[in-house]
Amino acid sequence: MCGIWFSIGINCNTDVINSITHRGPDGDGWRTFKHDQHLIHLGHRRLSIQDLSDAGQQPMSDVSGRYCMVFNGEIYNHLEIRKDLEKRNIKFLSHSDTETLLYAFIEWGEQCLSRLNGMFAFVIWDNVDKKLFAARDRFGVKPLFCGIDDRGNFAFASEVKQFFSTQAFQPRLNSVNAQNKFFSGDRVDRNHSLFKGIDMVKPGHYVSWTVGDNHVGQSQWYDIANVPMINLCFSEASERLGSLLEDSVDKRLLSDAPIGAMLSGGLDSSSIVGIAAHNIGQGQRGSDFLTFTSWAPDKNVDEREFSRAVVEKWKVSNLEAEIKPIDLLGDREKIIWHHEAPFSGFSIFAEWNLYKAISENTDLKVVLDGQGADEMLYGYLRMLPQFIANLISRGKLAKAFRELQHIIQRHPHAYSATVFALDVMNVFSPSLLDSIQRIRGRSITPREKIEINAQAYRRALLSYNIYPQLQWQDRTSMAFGIESRQPFLDYKVVEFLMSLQPELLVKQGRTKMILRHAMKKFLPQNVYERDNKFGFPSPGQRLLTQDIRQQIISDIKANMDFLNEVGFKEETDNPLKGKISSFEKDGSFSDEMWQLSNIVTWKNLYKVS
Repeated sequence: MCGIWFSIGINCNTDVINSITHRGPDGDGWRTFKHDQHLIHLGHRRLSIQDLSDAGQQPMSDVSGRYCMVFNGEIYNHLEIRKDLEKRNIKFLSHSDTETLLYAFIEWGEQCLSRLNGMFAFVIWDNVDKKLFAARDRFGVKPLFCGIDDRGNFAFASEVKQFFSTQAFQPRLNSVNAQNKFFSGDRVDRNHSLFKGIDMVKPGHYVSWTVGDNHVGQSQWYDIANVPMINLCFSEASERLGSLLEDSVDKRLLSDAPIGAMLSGGLDSSSIVGIAAHNIGQGQRGSDFLTFTSWAPDKNVDEREFSRAVVEKWKVSNLEAEIKPIDLLGDREKIIWHHEAPFSGFSIFAEWNLYKAISENTDLKVVLDGQGADEMLYGYLRMLPQFIANLISRGKLAKAFRELQHIIQRHPHAYSATVFALDVMNVFSPSLLDSIQRIRGRSITPREKIEINAQAYRRALLSYNIYPQLQWQDRTSMAFGIESRQPFLDYKVVEFLMSLQPELLVKQGRTKMILRHAMKKFLPQNVYERDNKFGFPSPGQRLLTQDIRQQIISDIKANMDFLNEVGFKEETDNPLKGKISSFEKDGSFSDEMWQLSNIVTWKNLYKVS
């Protein structure tokens, strides 16, 4: 994993890659081509993981010198692709997946994308046809931004801050997307950043541009909506999922650098650790495997009884990183600088704290993580009303009633019968629910329309939930020069899970049943049976000492003009002013003030205008 840069017609130098040294501390490269009066620059920061020799350096050209590429990511099946290319008499000079990708594009053009199993963002310059090709992986694991300046010249980069190392771009606020982010639970428009003139190449899209073209447009090369539903019995589906996930983990153990794994003690990370430790125990990759657990001295979020059970079962090494309030204020600016955006919750800090501990205590460059499983496996309790509604819509009334009973019995703290019934009704008709609530004399909360089709519903969650999580994970891991890999987001695993009917995923009120069954041999009993879920555990507001809260209030007061611009209107009846007054009066503090303070910090760090 690395950091990349490509530009045409923009006056820049190696500052654009040196600004992201954290993404590639092992080396750098720079190439310049000239066309008419325009200079074309390709830059790269390297994190050496496959083929640690100089033969893997980038920018990388083919033997003819016609094509030049910068690439960020990993191609997990590159050895298979390489064999196909060698049958076509292509000779390789390195063992790197970069070279495999370059010649795959030369051989098959944009059709090479469907052959790739991996996470990637890359740009290739054809210096004969004066043509650019850039692409991003299916689910957006690796970032790729495109910036267009006022003269129509453009650049591609791994991080937004790279653009500001040139005179062509200034950190000007994209007010519309800023408001979407600040008021919509971090659901950012996937095609735009928080800065004007800088867009994202969307997941599963590519850009093809030739000198003389007036427009830099994106084309979709992958769409998960095309995955057909299949009918399998539970045991058949479980067996196939186990095989796919084991293959996915094994592919992501491919590395010439040390590898470890995150271990929360949940089903997802415990399954990955179990598979990896099992393979390592068979002598495939060495004799030891490092795992990492985040924890806080709060019994409501402490999962160590589960993570320790996994450690005991597989005899792996484990580092437990405590979340401490003293670190929060000192690291907050660093987190926002690397994320290039403010954050609202505290789980990002917990994740940052864990990667920092990995960096300080090991020499690992690669970790495996469990992102993606919840959205596909009904892993969140809030997904269960849609599950029941889907069964009803398909005429499975008896099964829906039985599952409803199991859900309420198994999760009494999450649902009452009334609340669950209202949530199910909301899936069918939000307007009808509003009418019933009015009759009941209850307040009306605007609700989003929820897809009743199970595949469409999970597809939407995969997009809106996973996309910001992958952004956070990329920025956090790469801040410490560590590559994060997600076995559950292997496209073969994703497509298989999305093809299954939901009754294979939830049974007797218990979520992720197909995963539990498939991974049973890899899991301790207490992990297999657990029903509670914490995500990235964090003690939340308990991290905010009185000194931190005082600083937050001062930040907000000093920047009310900017907050007004992004939507927090300073009016007489503004609830924010009331909350600030309440804090000054009795010390009461809201999550909204924490969010606003982070917005202010982001604005000041990036000098946003």
